[in-house]
Amino acid sequence: MSFVEIKHLNTKLGAFELKDININIEKGEFLSVIGRSGSGKTVLLESIAGFHNTEGEIWLDGINIAKLPPQKRAIGMVYQDYMLFGNMNVKKNILYSLFFHKNENSKKMFDEVVSFLGISNILQRSVKNLSGGEKQKVAIARALLSNPKLLLLDEPLNAVDLTFKLSFMEFLKALHKRYGLTVLYVTHNFKEAVFFSDRSIVLLEGTIHQNSLTYELFERPNSKKVAEFLGFKNILPSKLINLKQHNFFSVKPQDITISDKVPNKEFTFKVELDNVFKIQNHYRIKVSLNDCTVSINSEKADCLESKNLYIGFDKKDIQEFD
Repeated sequence: MSFVEIKHLNTKLGAFELKDININIEKGEFLSVIGRSGSGKTVLLESIAGFHNTEGEIWLDGINIAKLPPQKRAIGMVYQDYMLFGNMNVKKNILYSLFFHKNENSKKMFDEVVSFLGISNILQRSVKNLSGGEKQKVAIARALLSNPKLLLLDEPLNAVDLTFKLSFMEFLKALHKRYGLTVLYVTHNFKEAVFFSDRSIVLLEGTIHQNSLTYELFERPNSKKVAEFLGFKNILPSKLINLKQHNFFSVKPQDITISDKVPNKEFTFKVELDNVFKIQNHYRIKVSLNDCTVSINSEKADCLESKNLYIGFDKKDIQEFD
């Protein structure tokens, strides 16, 4: 059994529903969940934490916690908007977690967490006067002080200043390693998922659409819906090149050759020019192919004045999916 096993989890909130969610997380793993706004990412974390009525099983370290109240689940959660108490200073905000989770090592843990996060000098300050990065550190300190078996992070970098973001990402990675944390990390930012996680999940419209190694996700989406979400260009019907195993394929704009002569490629087509834009050191070209629009990136555009225009690409450059 994995350290965390979520089995057939369903959560219904008004018209929205999380549907048949199944997730395994190994001890010490940093797993990312990516999806559009409104896909149910926060609802998923809140369901695991115990803030919603759910159906299904949530196993944590061998115990089914699905029916336990939030304070009994050994889970820490950090929201993107911090959820700090404005009437308390930094120290009192951090110590608030001990109201439910006090233990004999709390004092030692408090000193260690505060030191590691570098917030010793702001303990007596009001949280109202902190920067976004400082507030996020306080929220993380509060979650860590409860000594959680599972840490849930809900878009924690959204409110962090852009100039500080990379250093905060490095800080979170060091935090994960320092405490051997098991983390479920929600984000809409693809770069964050790649930076943090060996494995990522795509959650769209309340349903998991892909669960795979992160590099495989971005190289080989398993469906047209996932490919569109990830921003893949040139998603075309497989019948165009007589592929029968899958319904669609994609080819990157930079892997397509455009010429006024038939290219020396496995698949070639005569096309009509739609438009062309100069972008820094290359051209972004759009052409019509049957009822499809194809995007091409090319360093040269001298062939575009020809009446006969062709594109071509090789089978090795395509990605197939359903």
